[in-house]
Amino acid sequence: MKPVHQTKATAHEIVLRDLKGRRLPDLATPAQLAEALQVTSHTILNWERSGKIRAAFRLGRVVRFNPMAVAEALGIKAS
Repeated sequence: MKPVHQTKATAHEIVLRDLKGRRLPDLATPAQLAEALQVTSHTILNWERSGKIRAAFRLGRVVRFNPMAVAEALGIKAS
């Protein structure tokens, strides 16, 4: 399935949204990011561990991601 994102975004502003259409926060949890990308939280954390995406913030077990940076790392483009 195609990730949920805003269709009118510019190439510099890809906006990932949850299943209810709400924009993800600037520091999204793995669960929020997983919902928007339609994968599991485990997949998000595996991608971060493997270097495919980077966490914006990590303190112990607390991990947050910048959705725009993740979209860019995954090659998601605004359509």
